[in-house]
Amino acid sequence: LNGRNVLYLRDQGGNEDFHIYSVDLESGETRDLTPYEQTRGIFVGASYRYPDEYLLGINNRDPQWHDVWRVNVTNGDRELIEQHDRFGALIADMELNVRLALESTPDGGQMVFKKADSGEWVEFFKIDKEDALTSAPLGFTADGKHFYMIDSAGRDKSALVLVDIETDDREIIAENPNADISEVIFDPQTNEPLAYAINYLRKEWFPLTDEAGKDLALLGENLVGDVSVLAQTEDNQVWTVISDAPRNPLTYFAYDRETGSVDKLFTSRPGLDNKPLNEMHPVAIKARDGMELVSYLTLPPHVDTDGDGRPGEPVPMVLNVHGGPWA
Repeated sequence: LNGRNVLYLRDQGGNEDFHIYSVDLESGETRDLTPYEQTRGIFVGASYRYPDEYLLGINNRDPQWHDVWRVNVTNGDRELIEQHDRFGALIADMELNVRLALESTPDGGQMVFKKADSGEWVEFFKIDKEDALTSAPLGFTADGKHFYMIDSAGRDKSALVLVDIETDDREIIAENPNADISEVIFDPQTNEPLAYAINYLRKEWFPLTDEAGKDLALLGENLVGDVSVLAQTEDNQVWTVISDAPRNPLTYFAYDRETGSVDKLFTSRPGLDNKPLNEMHPVAIKARDGMELVSYLTLPPHVDTDGDGRPGEPVPMVLNVHGGPWA
C-alpha cells in the first residue's frame, strides 16, 4: 500500500508453511514478517489509512489458530491485537480494528460474531450449512457502521448486501438471476462497490457506477478471456489487472483509468507464448431433470476450421467429469 514494499508468500520445499515476506524496492532488502518455525502466515486486513501496516494471521502459538498481529512492513515490528482459539476467519474495518469473526458450527454452518464495546465477542447471526460456501462478510464501509457481504440465505443465488452492524438490517446492493456473485471491485478509499462479477458460462462483469462501466468496457475491448482486478492505487487511477484465456494464459496488465492505456507487464507462463493453443467453447448441456450442466468443449483445429465451436464432422470425444456441486 505504501508504494515501496512488495509483499509475497513463499514456503520452503513444498512444506506449505507459507511465510509472508516484504521486499523494499529501493534498498532491495527482504524481510520475513512471520519469522517463526512451522508457521503459516495469512493476510487479514489492510487499509490505505495505514499504508505501512498490515494485519497478518500467524499460527506460531498454535498451528490450529491464526492470532492477529499488526505488522509494520518496513521494519517488521509486530503487535499482537487478537489472540483466540476458535475462529476460522476475522474481518477488520478500515481503521484496522478486528470487528467480525466466523466460527464453524457442528452442523457445517458458520456463526458470525461481532466485537462488543466491552471487547467481548458476541453472537451476531448464523450462516446455515446450505449457505456456508456462498455467504461471507467482505469488508466494512468507510464509517464502520455497515459491512458488505455475499449472502445466499433464503435465495437461490447469492447477492451483494449491505448489513447494519448494530441491527443486522440488510439492503440488497446487487443480484443476478444467472449465478452467484463471485467477485466485487471496491473503491480503495471509500470501500464502496464499483462492480461485481458472476461466473456462469464465463466470468462476466456488471458495473454499479457509470465510471466503472466505462472501465470495464475499455478492458473488454483490450483484453481477452476472464478479467480480474488485483489491486488499485490509493487514488484509484491505476489498476493491476489480470486476464486469463485458453489461448492466452494468465497475463498481468497495468490499466491507467485517466489515459485509458492498458500496458502489458508480464505473462505467468512465458513458455506457452505463441504456442498453438486451442479455444474452449462454453456449452450448457441440459440434463434429464432440466438443470443445465455448464461444460467446455475443445476441438482439434482441423475439424473446426471456422472456429464456431462445432465440429465439421463427427469426432471422438473425451468427457472429463469433475468438480461440484459447489462450483
